[in-house]
Amino acid sequence: MSLLWNKILFSAAGTCGRYLNVSMTTVQLDQSRTETVFWVPRNLGHRIVGKKGETVKDIRLKTSSFINVDLNNIKDGQIPVTLRGTAEACADAQETIERIRAEHAESETTVWVPEAQCGVIIGPGGAVRKSLQQDTHTGIYIDKAGVKDGLVPVTIKGQVERCTEAKQRIEQILANESETTVWIPEAHAGLVVGQRGAMIKTLRQDTGTYIGLDQAGVKDGLVPVTIKGPAENCTEAKQRIEQILANESETTVWIPEAFCGLVVGQRGAMIKTLRQESGYRYLHWTR
Repeated sequence: MSLLWNKILFSAAGTCGRYLNVSMTTVQLDQSRTETVFWVPRNLGHRIVGKKGETVKDIRLKTSSFINVDLNNIKDGQIPVTLRGTAEACADAQETIERIRAEHAESETTVWVPEAQCGVIIGPGGAVRKSLQQDTHTGIYIDKAGVKDGLVPVTIKGQVERCTEAKQRIEQILANESETTVWIPEAHAGLVVGQRGAMIKTLRQDTGTYIGLDQAGVKDGLVPVTIKGPAENCTEAKQRIEQILANESETTVWIPEAFCGLVVGQRGAMIKTLRQESGYRYLHWTR
């Protein structure tokens, strides 16, 4: 039985297409059969095995080779794969493994995004980025600290095709980016913001836009509300804000001065409850 040691770079003309420059141990079992052992990254090993071992079973059937993936024998993040059979069968098995590796190869690409538009990709509470990652099965990382000339690097990691899809989605979002401003009465700004910011948070989540009030930019009693996002979403957010303001009403109830404390309650508990349950904005009285 002869022992052959080979430093092999898999190539299309050889056995396995481009994969790894690894040491392979090949043992000649008899005149027609050999046994080859090589190491692959553990995550690739799991893909070779497949769900409930279906992939490795399929490789065995189609290549007429014996293949064993030892998932428990881990060294430096690698596991051994053993192939046994004729030279042709082993070559077919290695080619199949390379195809699996190529299909799941990790890639990384960077998109440079205008700093002012980063919020559109992130979305309210990170909703847009989360949706992009889930839809494209990629990792999307926005490095605001790496800004250059007003551009922020957005790194996408995942399979090649997935990265391309995520990049296209991001570019589409930026191409559809729109900005509009609504001027609202300063006295009604609280309606758009809501208690502890609850209303504006809901508006952002529901419409998928960025909404910001510039209370320092008041002019003639009006506050500018800036809306950023896809054009259709901005229109929806604007309509929602206008609807909130249109439903604003004011009424006056006269109560005996001695009963004012009942309406306020201990430490403001009653008036707080009234606000939460009825949704009215504020109560003010004059003596």
